[in-house]
Amino acid sequence: MKISTTLILLSLILISWTSCTVHKGQVISLDYGNTVRPENQAFGYSSASYFLGIGGNKTNVLLKEAKDNLVANNPLGPNQQYSNLNLDVSTSYFLIFTKQNVILSADITSTQADNESAIEEQSEKQVFTRGDSLFSKNNEYVGTFKSEINNSQVLILKNSKSGRQKLVKSKTWHVFKRHGSYKGYSIGEEVKFFGQFRGRGQIIGLGKYDALIRDNSNELNKVSYKYISKNTDSE
Repeated sequence: MKISTTLILLSLILISWTSCTVHKGQVISLDYGNTVRPENQAFGYSSASYFLGIGGNKTNVLLKEAKDNLVANNPLGPNQQYSNLNLDVSTSYFLIFTKQNVILSADITSTQADNESAIEEQSEKQVFTRGDSLFSKNNEYVGTFKSEINNSQVLILKNSKSGRQKLVKSKTWHVFKRHGSYKGYSIGEEVKFFGQFRGRGQIIGLGKYDALIRDNSNELNKVSYKYISKNTDSE
């Protein structure tokens, strides 16, 4: 029993020593010009695992899956296009196991002819825009918004403990912005709210499904937009 335990520990140590990750980045296209401007960034993902080189998908299949994922999660609007494509392929080696990850990114751009009302309409539908500083429900800084993966996940750029920046996924309902407006409500606006919590207060954070409201007792409340109303009286 002791010998088996020792062998397992030695195996784990050997795996940790021999594991490594190789990154390969490639710019597929650069389409910036005088007629486009970046509005957002789209991301697509795919991955596959291999045992002794067997299993998973070939790189060209993973690239297609990443492209399909990018298009599905970041559909284009009128007069929009994908520009400035970047491909990042990382391969992790763990003795007889290999895992390959493919991330495809692109800027979503539109022509300068798009009018301001269309931009405002889009910002009303999408709470976060690329570069927004995001905060938790406790009003603590989380990171910078990069892209919405789907209705329940967003991609955030944050600083790791080593000081390096890394991309992480977060649940959409866990993050809020502290500027601008959304669903007809603005940061700093006085509102009434009801439901599980009831009272009056000031909006200090806007999320996709909920707003952060600091009530008159200085308590933070995460409240669904359907339970918020304009504070139109002075009672």
